[in-house]
Amino acid sequence: MPNKAAAAKALRQTKKHTVKNQRMKMHVKALIHQVQALAKEGKRDEALQTGRKLQQAIAKAARASVFHKNKAANKISALHKMLSKTVKQ
Repeated sequence: MPNKAAAAKALRQTKKHTVKNQRMKMHVKALIHQVQALAKEGKRDEALQTGRKLQQAIAKAARASVFHKNKAANKISALHKMLSKTVKQ
């Protein structure tokens, strides 16, 4: 247990931030799985719509420092690469 009031507050804040960050990460991960499944099934339009939502979620997570900005850029790049393969098929 923290001995000081400031340490106790920092602990409470850390717990809240951890929950929020995990929620954002799981949301991004779920959207990635949805896009992959739609791309595999060949549902092009739905995959593109979900891909837009995924791109927004990744950018929001990067702004909130859940992901590093370079990691977010890599995820978005991989998304575009996957979607471009789906569109060509």
